[in-house]
Amino acid sequence: SPDGDAAPRRAKSTGAKGLEGGIHKQITGLRRTTTRTYSGLQEDEVNAVAALYRKNNGDLRKLAQLMQIDHGVLMRDPPKDATDFAHKLLTGQYSVDMTEARKKDLR
Repeated sequence: SPDGDAAPRRAKSTGAKGLEGGIHKQITGLRRTTTRTYSGLQEDEVNAVAALYRKNNGDLRKLAQLMQIDHGVLMRDPPKDATDFAHKLLTGQYSVDMTEARKKDLR
């Protein structure tokens, strides 16, 4: 019937307008940002980690404790010098997938 169809159409129309108003309110509240791209390691970060390496005389056991890294991970690919250590640490070469490490420990 013509009268029976009007109520659902009005409800849809009202719902859509409400949604549109809510979206508009959210959009006006957004702030413009600038997308930054990764530009590699920062020199000051590399220098700081290299200094830590030198301060500990390249002692991989001490460094492993300080950095909370498994000593075995460091020994698999030991650094050639302070800068090499910094690069490997900061690029994640000394990171361990903790899930896999835990599975290995359980075996």
